[in-house]
Formats: sequence, structure tokens, C-alpha cells
Amino acid sequence: MAFRIEKSFFKQFKKLSQKEQGIVSRTVLDLQIDPTAPTLSLHKVDGNAGWWSAYANGDLRIILKREDDGGMILCWTDHHDAAYRWAERHYIAEHPVTRTMQLVEIPEVIATTQATPHPAENKPVATKPKKPLCELLGIGRDELLRFGVPEIWVERVLATTEEDELLDIGEKHLPPDAAEVVLAIAVGERPEMPKPDDGDGSDDGWNPQSWWVVSQDDDLKAVLESADWDTWCVYLHPSQRKIAYRQYNGPYRVCGSAGTGKTVVALHHAKFLLETDVDARILVTTFSNPLAEDLRRRCRPLMSPKMLERCDVTTLPRFARKQFDVLFPNHEPIVPHKEVRRETLAILENHAAELPVGITPQFVLSELERVIEPRQIATEEEYLKTRRRGVHMRLSEEKRKAIWRVLRHVYDGISLIGVTTEQMYARLAAWYLAHPDAPRYHTHIVVDECQDLCEVELDFLTAYLGEQGKVFFAGDIGQRIIRYSFPWKPHGIDLRGRSRVLKVNYRTTHEIRSMADRLTDLDANDADDIPQKRKGTISLLSGPLPEIRKFTTKEEEEEGVAKWLDWLATELNVPAEQVAIFYRSEKEYGRAITALEQSVYNYEPVKPRLAEMFQAKGLEYRAAVVMACDSDVIPSPDRLAEADLIAGLGEIYDTERNLLYVACTRARDYLLVTSAGTPSELLLDMSH
Repeated sequence: MAFRIEKSFFKQFKKLSQKEQGIVSRTVLDLQIDPTAPTLSLHKVDGNAGWWSAYANGDLRIILKREDDGGMILCWTDHHDAAYRWAERHYIAEHPVTRTMQLVEIPEVIATTQATPHPAENKPVATKPKKPLCELLGIGRDELLRFGVPEIWVERVLATTEEDELLDIGEKHLPPDAAEVVLAIAVGERPEMPKPDDGDGSDDGWNPQSWWVVSQDDDLKAVLESADWDTWCVYLHPSQRKIAYRQYNGPYRVCGSAGTGKTVVALHHAKFLLETDVDARILVTTFSNPLAEDLRRRCRPLMSPKMLERCDVTTLPRFARKQFDVLFPNHEPIVPHKEVRRETLAILENHAAELPVGITPQFVLSELERVIEPRQIATEEEYLKTRRRGVHMRLSEEKRKAIWRVLRHVYDGISLIGVTTEQMYARLAAWYLAHPDAPRYHTHIVVDECQDLCEVELDFLTAYLGEQGKVFFAGDIGQRIIRYSFPWKPHGIDLRGRSRVLKVNYRTTHEIRSMADRLTDLDANDADDIPQKRKGTISLLSGPLPEIRKFTTKEEEEEGVAKWLDWLATELNVPAEQVAIFYRSEKEYGRAITALEQSVYNYEPVKPRLAEMFQAKGLEYRAAVVMACDSDVIPSPDRLAEADLIAGLGEIYDTERNLLYVACTRARDYLLVTSAGTPSELLLDMSH
């Protein structure tokens, strides 16, 4: 006897008020415990679809299907009249070709009217009728059925000539497996025909992409008590499952734009390794503490307690520091990056007179951070030979020699206070390379947000794992905002034929993703010339259009943002912890905190998150505000001042675009982007 819940039920549940959600939650528990309880007033709904209705309170109902073995399938919850109207227009059926069970909506009949003939003199110029989108891609009825499109929708999909109409059908009216196919067709992509052996993890046709099976009473109780239902609705699409649930004899990378499930696939791969190998020990790592904490939160419902004992989730710097403490117990202090930067700049300014004409201390600092430290160049000879990728200004041999002489003063000064983080990674990599037979605590590593690795960090990872190199990477070059691009192959990571781009967005609405995508290059290759083409990505969620508001003054912007936050809190009941306010740098923090203090959220025990755009990576919120997008804020004037010296103008703009893209795509449902005074030119790109 199974107790199943359809994906639509969770989505509709979130639209109810908090009080109504509590009432429905208790009713769902009662249905599993004792469906015969008289308080539920179970009765059959009129019609041929076989629906039943359960009483939640005087106005709320749950629409469900009862199975012959006593099982139940919960599909919808709503107020009385709306719930019954929903039942009239939906049914559950087995697809005639794919044999999967689907919740199918009955399409509306579109009435056609006879057009009134125009007088001859006003007869419009004949236009060539548009071809249906399916016809343009050479897709026919049989193919749509093999893709899983419900038979009742096939003719409508075949006849549609407008992209917006087909997007609407896919987003709002079709089961998830068919929706992905139709959304791809709408944007001009020919879907990949499923192979006969493609497993989807389904049980007798109940695809976990659409149906969640409650296996234990405790499972359901945890779901109903959880504020985040999405935590318990973790499923993998068949294409994702094929990536996550398999062994790799070397490195592998999954990439894709924001919200395509890269992290979920990576964590499922970690789970698969732990399930299939009792001796496996997994390191799941990333760059920041907030990201690491988010990964821990995601792992808890996904893995059993025994698995979690063999899965370490931490930041890469913290993991490396732990290894450094063990291998070099009497090592020098690790100097924080900010302190290294401050000390370096002071030394360079003291020796500025020794630098060649046209070379500033700021340039040498950048040369150290972008070229020398990430690669741990140790000698003048190495520096003279190195390729300075990503640095715009060319340097003659004489200028390099002069710079190196000044850098000796820097290293002498830094050595007096400790070692840099990059030096720590280099010493660890050298130790593991020199001791290939030394035991490693972990058998596999999963790296999230891998696009921001630098050379010496990659060297450390490859040396730690040895020749097997069982590393699973997840990342997106469109979200590179910290480090600079470099080829991985010279560092022992060859991803040719070992990289996959995900193109189904599960988190961000079509409206938000479409606007944010205007900021990025969707057809880029990485530094190894491996394609990471993200064009053709589709979103399974739809929602309100994101807003771009341009205010005259900062005070007007702060007041406008506060009112928008009040709307989220009072009209939409969005909890404070599901809201974030992002800004370019600490200089704009005052504007963000002022807006928050003017809103009702300021009186909540938990406040919305305030963070710089750099800190937004990997995080998710129902609603986000991206503030202070002024022309003199983003792109950063400090970065623009580097143009033609440290970095090219194109590279600077790419990084600034990526920053804004990352901030905007943290929002799942609601997004507001604001400026004061003259707006950033990047907002113009987003608007068109």
C-alpha cells in the first residue's frame, strides 16, 4: 500500500496562508494514519476521473485518488469551489507509449469565429502564415508521444506557431516529463529522444520526477513539520540520474546555468558512492562557509546517518589547513589574505622607485595575485618563461626582472609573519606528490562552484587523490566572479568527453532566468576549449515578471525597496529568512540596511539576509532585491581603472556581468533590481 503525493500538491500547498498550511498538514497526517476517520468526510467527487475529496476544514479540501490496495494519491488542495473546479479538469492516466503515470489537465476548447470580410479597398496585405514550431524542427505526432506528451495535448502542441503560447502550455499545463520537451521545442531546441534503457528510478510507472512516495510515517511527519518542502522534494530527472548514479574512472564535471541542479547532482553522486562502496569516504567541498553550511543542510535529508559519518562537508581552505596542521605540525602561521594584501601593498609602495616607468605598486600587486601566487612561481627564471594569461599589459624581459627584484622584498617581508594560503597549498601538493603511497583519508572528492578554483588549489586536489583522480566537479563559467580562467589539462585534469551541460532549470522562474540570461554569453567555451553551451536552457517554473525600478535619489530607492519588502511580508507571506538584499560592495551597505529598517521585516526576530554580490554564490531565496545598480557602482569604477593595465575592458565587464547575474539568479519567485540616479548600463542590457 503506497501513499503518494503529486508534485502539484506541494506547489499549491505553498500558496496557502500559514494557518491554512497547518490545517492541511494535519489532515494529510490523518489521511495516512486512518483514512476512514469520520472527521475526514471522504466522499467521491462527481465525474469519471475517480477523484475523492477529503475535508480539511469548512472551506479547505484535499483532492485525492484512492487505489484498490488502500493506497492514496494526493494531488491538490484548495478552497472548496476551486478544488472541485480543479478536479473537473484533471485526471490520472498511464501514458500509452511511455507507460508512465501522469496527472493530465484537460485542455480548454479554443473557440474560432468567422472573420468579417473587409471591404475590398481596405483588404489587408496577405501575410505568409507561420509554420508550427514542431514542423520547423521536423517533429511529428509519433515523436511527441514517445517524448511523453499526453495524447490529449498532442494536436494542440503540433499546431502551435507562437513561442509564448508553447511556453505557456509547457509551464502551466503539462506533466513535468512532457513539459521539459515542449519547453525545449518552444525555444527552438530539438529534444533528445529517450533511449529504451534510460532508467528514471520509477516504480511501476510512478516517475519520481512527478510523484513522491511516502515510505514511513516519520518521513511524512518530517515533511509536514519542515518549513522548506523543497528539501523533501529532491528528485533527479532521468538525464541527471544517469550522471549522478555511475562510477567514473577519473575526473568528471557537470555544468550549467544557475538553478539547473548542478549541486543536487553532485550530492546525489556522493550518495551513490557511499551506497555502492562501504569503504568510500567522500569530501564534499566548496569555497565559503555559507556555501558549506548549505551543502550540509542538503546532505542531511539525502543521506542516512551512517552515510553522513563517511561524508565530510567543509570549505577547501579549512580542509587544506587541517591537512597542513597534521603534516607540518610546527608550521608558520597562515596569514589571512587581507593581511597579506595590506602588507604587500605597503612594501611595494616603499620600493616604488625601483619599479620600471609605467609600472605601479597596484599593478605589481595584481601581478602577484593573478600570476605568481596562484601558480607558485618560485624563481626569476620561471617568471620570465611563464605565460601571463588573463593579464592585459605585456611585459618585456627587463621589466619582469625589475618586478622580480622588488617582489623579493615582498617575500622577505611576508616570511617574517608567516606563509600565504597559496604557499600552504603548494607545500601540501609537493608533499603528496612526494609520498604517493601515503594513505589518503578520502577516496573521492566532490567540488561545488569549481569555476573559481585557482591553479595551486587544483594541483593540491590532484596530488591528494593521486593518479586515480576521482574528483566530481560542479560549476558554471558564467558564475566565475573570484578567479580567472586557466586550462586544467596541464594540471592533470582532462575533461574532454567528461563534461556535461545541464539545461533544465528547476529553481528560477522562466521570467527571472530569461532576464538574467541577457547578461551572459550562453555559448562560451572554457580555457581548455571544451564547450559549455548553455543556450537552450528551459525553466520548469513560471511566475511574475522581475522588476527593474530606477529612482531619482537614494532616499527614494530606500523607500521603494522598503515598500516592496512590505508587500512580500504582508501580501505574499514570504518569511524573512527567504528574502535577501544584495549590493555591489560594502560601500552600498548603508542603503540596504536603511531600506530594511524602514520595512516590517525589521521587527521580525529573523531578518532578511544582507550581503555583497560576491557572497551570493550558491544561495537560494524565494525573493531577492539587488540594490544600488547605479552607473558609478556597477561596473565598479575601481575595476574600470584597471582597464588596459591589469585587465582588458572586456574581461572587467564580463566579471561585473557575472556578479549581477549571480545576484539576480538567487531569486526563485520574486526579483526587484533598483538604482538611484543614473542607472548602470547593465540594466539596459537586462531590459531588452
